[in-house]
Amino acid sequence: MKNILLWLILLSTNTIHSQDFYDSLIFLSKTTIYFESDSFNISPSQQKELKDLLVDIEDKDYKYSVRAHTDDLGTNEYNDRLSEKRAKQVKTFLIKNGVTPEDITSKYHGEVEPLASNNTVIGRAKNRRATVRKYTTKKLQWLTGVVIDTNTNEPIQAHIRLHGKSFEYTSQTDDNGTFRVLSPIEGIIGMDIKSKGYLLESKIIRLKSFNTIDPIPIKLEPISIGKSMYLNRVYFKGNMDLILAKSFPILKELEWFMKENPLVCIEIGGHINAPNNPPIARDSRSYYLSIARARAIYAFLDHWGINSDRMVAKGYGNWEMLYPKATLESQMAQNRRVEITILNCEKALTMHNDSLPKGIKFSKHSQLNLDFELIKKLDKVYTEQELIDLTNFKIKRDMRSKKSTDEEIALVSEILDTRGWIGPEILGTKGSQTIFHVIYNADLKTQEKYLPMLKTAVTNEQAGGDQLAMMIDRCNISKRKKQVYGSQIGKDSISGHYYILPIKNPSRVDELRAKVGLNPIQEYVRRWNIRWNIPKHIIKSRSLNYN
Repeated sequence: MKNILLWLILLSTNTIHSQDFYDSLIFLSKTTIYFESDSFNISPSQQKELKDLLVDIEDKDYKYSVRAHTDDLGTNEYNDRLSEKRAKQVKTFLIKNGVTPEDITSKYHGEVEPLASNNTVIGRAKNRRATVRKYTTKKLQWLTGVVIDTNTNEPIQAHIRLHGKSFEYTSQTDDNGTFRVLSPIEGIIGMDIKSKGYLLESKIIRLKSFNTIDPIPIKLEPISIGKSMYLNRVYFKGNMDLILAKSFPILKELEWFMKENPLVCIEIGGHINAPNNPPIARDSRSYYLSIARARAIYAFLDHWGINSDRMVAKGYGNWEMLYPKATLESQMAQNRRVEITILNCEKALTMHNDSLPKGIKFSKHSQLNLDFELIKKLDKVYTEQELIDLTNFKIKRDMRSKKSTDEEIALVSEILDTRGWIGPEILGTKGSQTIFHVIYNADLKTQEKYLPMLKTAVTNEQAGGDQLAMMIDRCNISKRKKQVYGSQIGKDSISGHYYILPIKNPSRVDELRAKVGLNPIQEYVRRWNIRWNIPKHIIKSRSLNYN
């Protein structure tokens, strides 16, 4: 059994078994409604907001939480009672619209959690609110393990980070080195382990729900001169030194490693994949690429405050491939890597960074291309983090349909007003999408303010033509004008069926969509079970009175 467990840990795609399962709530979306002063009645417009949250209630099993608040006018006792009435009123509304009472939790907070300053009329209006969050259930299991020193087999206190496409969980071991962490019951996940005085460790784990096993042993290597660790989740744009935004988590782990171990010096080695070939020449572009990528990691650490005297950037071309005769993509990926080697600090002071010849560039940006501080701010907009049932999952929001909050609009507006519409080379794909979706889901005034900037961004290849098309359509529909590209969808309040909102020139819509990179309209509307029919669309449009 012990040998099997070690095999599970050491292989890159491990299979882990567990026996206990738990239902956990996963955050999906939320809406906030507002009340008149000294009132707990829900206005018709705010009732519509709540109904939009309940749009697919008959299709799935959802849970809801209600949190009610007041401004600071009145005594604490009075505001507690008023927020309690608001919470009850919202809960009653949800029940009348099909939610079972057992699926609702509600709390009231009086005036103690203001969203804005109570010194202004606008601020007090924002504080008179109730927020309703929508969740779905997800089965989870406990993973247990022990972290030990690879040399002594003694337990280690360590930080554990479990992550996947739709979640992230962090935990710590106890004094005995053991940990217990909730995870999905199936699928492939990543596990990062770190401890002061040890090399970073990462695992890729394949989860399956079988019976039971002993705790998972994880061995960490103590820091010592000459030891190496691979940054196996650092990604670059093809044939460039541009660090992709999805590299941010592992780079932040490396920053943590350097700050927690201030006497450690490192060599950052860049390696490329060129199997079944002789060693590349020192004057080749491929060799220079390995240098440029090492220098990009060096620049990242320097940007985050790591003393440059502790680091050396070197390029190794294809000279030290892990798989010189690689045929599998997994082998090639491991050849194409950044390797961190522990150096004697006195030796590091005598070493020099490999440099690029004058005129050799692999991107428009020098060394550090991504604005990681800004990416981090935008990531908080793109994701919602909720602590529910002993687990902490980070779930991607469906940003295509959720209204932007005042805080989100304020953040993105500040970025646009000071830096213009910046694209994925600075923000990464997710960051640039966040910029677009926050404005796309904002109020009409905000959309029209930044529409000219978006047009310029498309011309400068900082945004997509499809984004511009969708923004133009949304602005037109908001002004009761016909859309151009057919991206905006309506819903019949009686039948519940979806339909395409009026299009200015239906016979040319696919031609216009193709010019901006959108797929044919029939493919686009299939997700709403709509069949594109021009004559029927024209008849429907006449009844809607759009200009």
